[in-house]
Amino acid sequence: MNSLPSTAKKANVENVEPTRGEEKKTVVSFDNVTLTVPMREENLSGYCKKHFTFEFNELQARSIQRIQLGLSSSGATLTNKRPVTTVQDAFRWIAEQADRLQIEI
Repeated sequence: MNSLPSTAKKANVENVEPTRGEEKKTVVSFDNVTLTVPMREENLSGYCKKHFTFEFNELQARSIQRIQLGLSSSGATLTNKRPVTTVQDAFRWIAEQADRLQIEI
């Protein structure tokens, strides 16, 4: 699965061992942004909601738009080869990367 052009910088991925009471975390660094996100290791079964409607505050809206513009300008594509052109696509791209990282770990 190739989501970024070969000229784009690749993300650095580091697994962080959990401390007591925490879930396993994966730290992803890309250019000058590092996100630490807890993710459950087991696969989910049963119903999984596929449609979300929510509203951002100003900071959240600007942040996701900056992420979308960065992905778009770097040539990022979704797994279906469609380019990231909307904030919805940015969320899809992030979810696809998280799933890919979980699978590869």
